Amino acid sequence: MKNLDSFLGPQITCDHAWFGNSACSTAVLFYRFQPNGALKAQVPDFIEVAKLG
Repeated sequence: MKNLDSFLGPQITCDHAWFGNSACSTAVLFYRFQPNGALKAQVPDFIEVAKLG
């Protein structure tokens, strides 16, 4: 993917190897806020969204 328009920001180029929390990734992590405001992971590892379809 190259030169994809982003919402109110620069174009997304995805010309980097940055796995995880990135607009260029197809994997996600799920977190839930705890009563004390901390985040707690709901899954042990990344979920590959492309494999769910």
